[in-house]
Amino acid sequence: PGGQGPSPPGRNGPPPPGGRGPHPPGRNDSPHPGRYGLPPFGQGPPPPPFGQGPPPPGRPGRRPPPVRKNSIPGRKRSEESNIQSEQVPFINENFSWTRKFSDGSTVTESARSTVTGLILITSDDNKLQDLGYTRTTIVSDYSTPFPIAVISPIQSQVCFVTSTTFTHQQVLESLRVISGSVAVTNREYSLDGTGRPLTQEQKDSLFQSNPEIITFCFDKSIVNIIPDDPNNVAPFQGPTQQLNIPALDSIVRIRVPAPPQQPNSFGQEGSDSSVRNGPNSFGAEGPGSSGPNGPGSSRPNGPGGSGPNGPGSPRPNGPGSSRPNGSDSTGSEGSNSTGSEGSDSTGSQ
Repeated sequence: PGGQGPSPPGRNGPPPPGGRGPHPPGRNDSPHPGRYGLPPFGQGPPPPPFGQGPPPPGRPGRRPPPVRKNSIPGRKRSEESNIQSEQVPFINENFSWTRKFSDGSTVTESARSTVTGLILITSDDNKLQDLGYTRTTIVSDYSTPFPIAVISPIQSQVCFVTSTTFTHQQVLESLRVISGSVAVTNREYSLDGTGRPLTQEQKDSLFQSNPEIITFCFDKSIVNIIPDDPNNVAPFQGPTQQLNIPALDSIVRIRVPAPPQQPNSFGQEGSDSSVRNGPNSFGAEGPGSSGPNGPGSSRPNGPGGSGPNGPGSPRPNGPGSSRPNGSDSTGSEGSNSTGSEGSDSTGSQ
């Protein structure tokens, strides 16, 4: 009376006399006290010294992202080439200069570098041929880890391929020095271009490894002129000639097989014939030949022949004949005739 009655029983039952009773089990009384299983603050063993102990737990299944080098969409290049292109970027740059030869003659030459790693040196002045030099484009390909140089004469069906010891940067620096000046010859190089041309399989392999040179050598034969290359064949034994090619401040002299001499006649088997049996030919029956159709031939219709239509022929139509087609005749078979069988004839025999 005059007050409140006894409190209703709580969640844990009535409080014991004189106190609140036992504390309900909490986080500090659990077998794994603390948040995330860690002991309460200030309790537990001390942490290990800095830099020691197990690494912190990480998220399983995650790997660090790969490091991508020089990732250019749509362009595949080897790692070595990527490193080279990062160190020395290829740029477009043009150069020109005047070339002065020992006799005082001058020509204009030019060069350019490309973003694909090519350096092109062009000597195509029309005066070069009169001076005894060959109009040429020299292509240095630095687009691969193993650079090569291609010498492509403008009026020739042959490309010459060799190695180069100059780096891309060295050639660029030389061009920047020579550009706008007058260059003179300081060095000469001699190379052997008499080797056998590459096979089609070797040519395709070269174009696959150096695709930038296809434009300059696609429809030409390719000859390897790398000095002391074990793939070169035995030395050439026939007649040769020399190509003199200007290159910056140097002259490159390449020994090549000489072309066959051109004869002077329109006949087929006469002494001045243009076929393989003529005196100026490199065929099997050339000058002084004893072959059947050569100048000294014993063939019946040769220049000294005794056959029925030869110069000394006893045939009625021969040179001493009294027939209308004799030696003084304008008929078809006389020795001075324009017909087809006289010894001085322009016909076939």
